Amino acid sequence: MNSSWLSRLLVLLALCGGAACPGGSPAAQVVTVTVVEYYNAALDAYFITGRPQEQGYLDGLGGDFVRTGMTFGARSSPSGTEGEIRVCRFFISQSNPFVSTHFYGRDDTDCAALRSTRPAGFTDEGIEFYTVQPTSNGACVSPNSIPVYRSFRPGVGGRSPNHRYSITRERFDALTAAGWAPEGVVFCAPIAAPSTEPAQASFKRTVSAAASPLAGDCRDWPTGSARVGSEASTQLAINPGNPRHLTATWLQDTGSNGASRGTASAVSFDAGQSWQTSSPKFTRCSGGNAAIGGDFERVTDIATVLTSDGLALQMARVASGELYTTFARSAIMIARSSNGGRNWDEMATLAIEPTPTYNLDKPVLVADADDSRYLHAAWWRTNVETGVTALRYTRTSDTGYIWTDPVQILTNVPGSSMNQGRLLSLPNGVLVYAYIDVVRLSPNPQLVGSWLRVIRSSDRGQTWSAPITVSRAESVGTTSADRTRVARDSAGLVSIAGRGNKVYLAWQDSRVGGGSHDGIVLARSTDGGATWWDAVRVNGSDTIPAFTPTVSVRRDGIVAVSYYELASASALPSSPMPVAFRIARSTTSDADTWRNVAVEDAFDFSAAPGSSRGRITNGLYLGEVHGLVSTGTSFSALYVRTRATPTDSTEVVFANVADGSLR
Repeated sequence: MNSSWLSRLLVLLALCGGAACPGGSPAAQVVTVTVVEYYNAALDAYFITGRPQEQGYLDGLGGDFVRTGMTFGARSSPSGTEGEIRVCRFFISQSNPFVSTHFYGRDDTDCAALRSTRPAGFTDEGIEFYTVQPTSNGACVSPNSIPVYRSFRPGVGGRSPNHRYSITRERFDALTAAGWAPEGVVFCAPIAAPSTEPAQASFKRTVSAAASPLAGDCRDWPTGSARVGSEASTQLAINPGNPRHLTATWLQDTGSNGASRGTASAVSFDAGQSWQTSSPKFTRCSGGNAAIGGDFERVTDIATVLTSDGLALQMARVASGELYTTFARSAIMIARSSNGGRNWDEMATLAIEPTPTYNLDKPVLVADADDSRYLHAAWWRTNVETGVTALRYTRTSDTGYIWTDPVQILTNVPGSSMNQGRLLSLPNGVLVYAYIDVVRLSPNPQLVGSWLRVIRSSDRGQTWSAPITVSRAESVGTTSADRTRVARDSAGLVSIAGRGNKVYLAWQDSRVGGGSHDGIVLARSTDGGATWWDAVRVNGSDTIPAFTPTVSVRRDGIVAVSYYELASASALPSSPMPVAFRIARSTTSDADTWRNVAVEDAFDFSAAPGSSRGRITNGLYLGEVHGLVSTGTSFSALYVRTRATPTDSTEVVFANVADGSLR
C-alpha cells in the first residue's frame, strides 16, 4: 500500500475521541446530514461519510480521497417517519490480510449480528444516521423517494472488501456488469446527487468487418500473397476533451512480406458502444491514386491521434517496389479528418524517398499535451548501403497544415542499430522518445547487448538531449511449446505512456523467465524521463511467456498494461497454440504492485497469418502493437484475436474493462 496514504490514515486514526475519526464519538446531533462518497485510488475502494469534520479532513488529503460527486440526504436524529431505520457504522481494521474499511448497515439486523459475534478487528461506532427503508418490493415513496442502491465487491487480490452506494439504476447495473454483487435498494433518501463519473460497464464489440473493406486496385497483390480479410497492429486514440470520442485504426489484409494492402479505421462517439467505418486511401488497393498521393503498393506502419478539438489524424509509412531494387520508393504520409474520423478530407506527404538509396520507416505521431494546435512526428531515414539510421523529427503548430522541415535528432553509432521507438508529449513542452539500442560491437564487452534508452526535449522539440539509458532490454521472442512456430511479437520494441511528470515504459524482457522466455516489465520515471526506477514485472506469472505490451495511464495516475499471454500447449506441431489477452492494472501510481484480469479467454494463435519480415521467418502475426486508453475509471483496449473461420481467421475487438472487473 502507498506509504504516504498509510501515514495519513494513521493520522486519521489518531484523532480517535473526536467526531472526525473511526471509532470516535458519534457526530454532533443535527437535523439533517449530507452523506458524501469518496474514492481512494491506493485501495481501489469507495467510502461514504455524513460527518462534516471527517469530510473536511478527507478533502484536505491532497487527492488520496477524491469526491465522486455522489451524495444523498439523511438525518442525524429520529424524525418519527414511518419506516425509519437506524443506520450504524463499524470500522474494520485487520492486518493479515490487510483490511481498512467501514461497514454501514441496519442497526436492528446487520449491526446486532456483529455485536453478538464480536469479530476481531471490528469497532462499533454506533448510530451514524437515520433514513427510511424501502417497501417490500424495493420502492421508495415521497418524501423519501430516491432509492439508494448498494453493491458489494469481495476482498480479493490484495484489496479490501468494499460496498459501493449509488442513486441511479444505470450505475447500479454498471457495477453489476463489472463484477460487483447487487444488493438492491437499501435506503430511501429525500435528496441525492449522482456521481459525476459516467457509469461504466465492461463490454466487447467487434469493430472490423466480416470481409476486407479494401476495394481499390489490388493488382499489385497477386492471389495468395496476402491473407485477405486479416487485421493486425491496432491503434486506439481518445479525444482528451471528450472521452466518448474514440478512433480505431489497424493494418488490413496482411501480406506474406510483412506489409499490408492498406489500412482500415472506425470512429465511435459513444465510448465504444457503436462504431462507423471510414479509412484514408494510403494505397492503390484502398482506393488511392497519384492525384491524392496514395499511389503506393503497401503500408507497413501506422500511427493515429485525436486532439481535444476533435481533429483526427493518421500517419502511415507506405512503399512500392522491393527494398534494395531500382524501383523501391517509400514515403511518410499523413491523413487529416476535420470531423473526428467520420471521413478523411485530405492527405499530405511529409517525406518521400523516390530512390532505393534511402528507406523511410517507423513513423510516430503524438498530439501536444498542452496545445492542440501542435503535433509532433518522427520517423527513421536509413541509408540502405551504409546501414546508418537517422531519426527525423518535425512538428506543426496549425493542426497539421504546415510542418517544419524535418531535422535529424538521433543516429545509430557504428556497431549498433535502433529498434522502432515511441514518442510521448508531456506538459510544459517536454517530449520523450524511447527506443531500444542494439549494440553488437563495442571495445567494452559489458556494453554489448540491447539497451532501452530515451532522448528528451524540454522546448517542444527544438533541442534534444543525449541518450539516457533506462535499462537492459533482453528479449528472446515467443515460440510455441514445440518450438516450431514463432510469434512476430514486439520483442525489441517498447511502449510509452505518461501523465504530468511521470513516464512509464513497458516491454518484453527475458529476465522474467530466467532467460528462457519473455515476460512483461515496466520502468517508471517521476521527473519527465531524466532518471528511472528499476523495472518491475507486470504479467501475473513468471513461468508463462507474455508478449506485445501496451501501457496507458488513467487521469488519477493508475497505470494499466495490456498484453498477450501464451498458455501451455501440446508439443505436437499440429496442436493449437492457446493465447489469452490480459490487462494488468497497478494498485497505486507507484506501479509496484499489479492486479490482472483476462479480457479474452484463450484463442488459437496458430490461426494467425504468417509473415517473413526481418529476423522472423513465417512469424505468426497479430501485430507488434495494440491500442489501450483510459476512459474515466475504466481502461479500453483494441486488439486482434483469431477465430475459427478459415476465410476470415482474425477480427479486431474493442473491450471496455470497468474498474470492478480488475480482480
